[in-house]
Amino acid sequence: MAEPFSREAQELFDASDRAIARSRDLVAQRREMMAECERNRREQEARFAFRRAILKPE
Repeated sequence: MAEPFSREAQELFDASDRAIARSRDLVAQRREMMAECERNRREQEARFAFRRAILKPE
């Protein structure tokens, strides 16, 4: 029985599958990085608010 796709077509399909998987990995990494940046920003805002409260003249 003949192969449904040529060897070249199958290699292209495999390459596209790898590219899609890599893209998904990059998206997941970017989401993690953005979440970390957001956590750091919130922590910094909390520190600044605390400092303002301490240094606030009464």
